[in-house]
Parts: sequence; structure tokens; C-alpha cells
Amino acid sequence: MTGIPGRLVLALALTASLVGGALAQSARVGWDGTWAGGWDQGNGVQLVFAGEALIAFYWRNDYKSIVRSAASPDGRTFVWDRGDATLTRGADGLARLGVRERGKPEISVSLKRE
Repeated sequence: MTGIPGRLVLALALTASLVGGALAQSARVGWDGTWAGGWDQGNGVQLVFAGEALIAFYWRNDYKSIVRSAASPDGRTFVWDRGDATLTRGADGLARLGVRERGKPEISVSLKRE
């Protein structure tokens, strides 16, 4: 039976680490990470945040150059050369992106953290 207690301790430590990581991931607040959605409606969008900074915006089959981005009391707003968008978080852990693009109707897309 030599070595079994050590293996048991290692297995328990690994399990605790994995469970703790999963709980930390689900409890994350803020925008850090990748948010995506709308693919099923033909309006696929992906937002990538590093911390609270928006670093990538994928819309209409291309990454757009963000001209301006700012935090607002209820989320984030950002502008690119053809439009602007407002991102807000819902109580269900999902986010809503309202997109206003010049010459096109306003679109609302539901996003979830990947």
C-alpha cells in the first residue's frame, strides 16, 4: 500500500484545482475574454477583450478597426468607421450588442462568453 496515500492526495489536489478553476471561470465579472453570438441569425459577431480593453471586433466577415471605445455606466460603447455599437450585460450572464451601421437597420445580437 505504499504510495497510495500520495496518489490519493495528488488526485484530490488536482480535482480541487479543476473545480476551483471552473467556479472562478463562471463567476468572472467584467468583459475580459471572447464574447460571440448571432451566427445562427446571419449576424455573427465576436468581441475580444484584454481585461476591460476591447482589442478586436469581428463583424460582417471582417475585423473592424475600432476608432473609439469607452466604458459606460451600463456597459461599453465603441465606434468604427461605418457605425457604432453598445454592449450591455444581462442578468442571465449573456450580453446584448446593439449595432447601428450607416445605411442599415439597427440590429441587436445576443452574445455569450466563450
